[in-house]
Amino acid sequence: MMKYQKIAIKIIFGVSLLSCIMTGCTRENHTPVETELETQGIKLELDTTQSITTENITTGILSYSRYKEEINLKIDDNFIQTIDNISVNADIITEDYDFDGYDDIFIAETKGSPRGIYYHYDTLTGKFVLWEELNQFGWKLEIQDNQTLLMICYDYYGSTHTIYHWNDAKLMPEKFIDFYFKDDYEVADYYQYLDYENKLLYSRKLFKPDSNTCIKKIDYPIYFEVQENTIAIMKNNAIIQTIETINLLELVKNLEEHLEELKKTTPVEGGIQAPEKYLETYDYNFDGYDDLFIPASLSGTRTGVFYYFNPDTEQFELWEELNQISVALYPESKSKQLTAYCFETSGMNIYTYQWNEQMTHLNLVKTESSYETDN
Repeated sequence: MMKYQKIAIKIIFGVSLLSCIMTGCTRENHTPVETELETQGIKLELDTTQSITTENITTGILSYSRYKEEINLKIDDNFIQTIDNISVNADIITEDYDFDGYDDIFIAETKGSPRGIYYHYDTLTGKFVLWEELNQFGWKLEIQDNQTLLMICYDYYGSTHTIYHWNDAKLMPEKFIDFYFKDDYEVADYYQYLDYENKLLYSRKLFKPDSNTCIKKIDYPIYFEVQENTIAIMKNNAIIQTIETINLLELVKNLEEHLEELKKTTPVEGGIQAPEKYLETYDYNFDGYDDLFIPASLSGTRTGVFYYFNPDTEQFELWEELNQISVALYPESKSKQLTAYCFETSGMNIYTYQWNEQMTHLNLVKTESSYETDN
């Protein structure tokens, strides 16, 4: 069933705009504060104020107690400050996030949430101050053995892992791994950051689902960068083709604004994906090469433009046959069929197509309808 995860989410998104990205992904298997601290070897002293104590050779003995929406901090049993406006059940984690020898603090928005606020220990004042550098992320970071920090975000497509390192007082991205499901595989795309914003896709690995067995590795595969009215097709940090298209960035921005407005009246979870996530690459003609669908709409029935990959020229070319349909299609490798989902106010129509023997024309072979009915 995992091969249909991506399709299922696009269907859900078309109906109710329930897409998600880093700004809205949820942390799986989050550890409660007591267990989290125990795994770090931190001594717990719980009372009615939920006092928790951790000892750091440099910082001293840091203890904090919670009462309603505030926490009181002490070092070596000396009161130093109060932090208020804290969720009653929020997780509180102490770690030396910048490896300076002093414990810092991460306070989650709510219990189990990966979102939160960082406080840095200021050795000059002996107090914890809001940490602007880490609060620009506002996301839980995990310390790695080689003095790097790992940020893990989950969405309905899979998960992303970003590794950061410190450069003076600035946190710099180093590597980025995008895990997602596609067809019959779990895919891992490995990127190396070239600078703060630009990254190079240097490897793609295909795994059997629920297994660590890599069955295929591709060095320097093709990837995409979305610009205002252009999509750059990239390989090994070089542009091999550009496609003039609609302003996908503007579509994503409009969708984000619509979703934020919807959240005011509807309990919608999730947020917006990176623009490249909305490009769809599938092997629509089953020739062994991924083709490209560029959406012209991001909600409801997804319309757009198809391009097939020409292996002789290594270019994507306009696809006249599929552009007669102009609706997002999802291939089924075993049956060699393509499926389109078209949404209406009260339901949707599902169309199934199959190639002729010459693989030059798509024939409609099945139509299904699914509509809500009044009880």
